[in-house]
This record gives sequence, C-alpha cells and structure tokens, in this order.
Amino acid sequence: MHVFLLATKKLAAPTAMEQWGDSKLFLDAISSLIKLVALAFYLLNSIRQRQQYLYFLSLFIAVNVQVNNRKDCTE
Repeated sequence: MHVFLLATKKLAAPTAMEQWGDSKLFLDAISSLIKLVALAFYLLNSIRQRQQYLYFLSLFIAVNVQVNNRKDCTE
C-alpha cells in the first residue's frame, strides 16, 4: 500500500509550492540571462567609445605633428 501511495503521488499534479519553485528557478534563469546580455552590451559600448577616443586622439596627434612639421619648414 505504501508503494502505491508513493507512485500515485509522483503521478499527481505538482503542488503549488513545487510549481512556484520551478517558476522561480525559471525566472531566476531569465533574470540572469538578461543581466548577462546587458553586461555584454555595456562592454561592447565601452569598447566602441574607447576606440573612438583612441581614433580622435591619434587624429589629433597626427594633425599636431603635421602642423609642427609645417612650422619647422617655414622657419
């Protein structure tokens, strides 16, 4: 009789607590995934900003060098 009760309990619909536990795990997994995607976008954006900063810095240095070379030639 005891084995029969265990078998029927496994076949029965999950309780509200079990469903909440499953849905909570699912929501935690979705939340973690969203946080990872947000972190990835933040890192990509910061890399792009650094690349733009380095591009403008190198452009400024190149223009500055050309201006200094012209000053040396005119003197």
